[in-house]
Amino acid sequence: MKFYKKAYALTQEDRFDFEDRIDLLARITKSRKNIHFTLVTTIGLAFNEHSGVVQKVVTLEDLFK
Repeated sequence: MKFYKKAYALTQEDRFDFEDRIDLLARITKSRKNIHFTLVTTIGLAFNEHSGVVQKVVTLEDLFK
């Protein structure tokens, strides 16, 4: 868990790490279903060339609607 005062921007290293975790989960569970990567963050996600791995972003504002 990390805290940022501004929107979180994924780096290339983060993207590779998340992709590896998704692959590992799929291999361990042996599930044929899709795995959706959801980022829960206080402020949001800064979209860049590496943010494509994230399918859904949930912010604090979404949680308190």
